[in-house]
Amino acid sequence: MLIIIPYIFNRISEVSSAKKAPFFTSIALVGSNLGSFLSPIIANYLGTQSSTVIFNAGLINIVTGVVTLIVIIATKERRHHVHQKLVK
Repeated sequence: MLIIIPYIFNRISEVSSAKKAPFFTSIALVGSNLGSFLSPIIANYLGTQSSTVIFNAGLINIVTGVVTLIVIIATKERRHHVHQKLVK
């Protein structure tokens, strides 16, 4: 886990321009700090018993996966329709 955070910040510097890298690094740092701050609060809402927490977290993961899949499919269909219009 300790190697992942430096990798993320290094990767941000590699893929962004030198001018925009500090901004993107700041956004990643704010997101990391916000996640660290909110995680105990969110964990409290998931439940107090381990079985309840695991079930609720799994349910959230399933819902997030389904929503992500729907967005990916909708985006692909939209790109396909735009491409078809450009080809004609």
